[in-house]
Amino acid sequence: MIKAKKIPAFILVGIENTQRRRDLTGPTEVAEDKEIAPVVGGSEKFRAFLKEELFPEISSRYKTTSDRGILGESLAGLFVMETFLLQPDMFTYYIAFDPSLWWNDNALVKAAKNTLGHLPADKKTVWFAGLQISQLTPMNLLLF
Repeated sequence: MIKAKKIPAFILVGIENTQRRRDLTGPTEVAEDKEIAPVVGGSEKFRAFLKEELFPEISSRYKTTSDRGILGESLAGLFVMETFLLQPDMFTYYIAFDPSLWWNDNALVKAAKNTLGHLPADKKTVWFAGLQISQLTPMNLLLF
């Protein structure tokens, strides 16, 4: 598709986590969430790593533009949606497959309507695929 000029050239970066459940989840007070792994709630630090260390390292090695995208499924999808709602300036494209929106008693979904009202004016693209759409009514606002 790149040769046919259907899509622009891009750099694909895969990130291996040392503790996936720690890095991809925000804080929680739900006991069942805390049973998932010994340490959870590190998404803010993981986002900081991406922004402050990984992005500059990639840009120092390769020719890049300001366009960036992120893709994730399940807990990684939760991280994608959390990043979109909390730091929408980090990426241009957000792709979330079946994100674990149940995390922290659906806190991200519950806060989405208020958070969406404070998004920056520049264009963002969000692709969202979920299995339980009936439970995601507030997230329908994200489908644009």
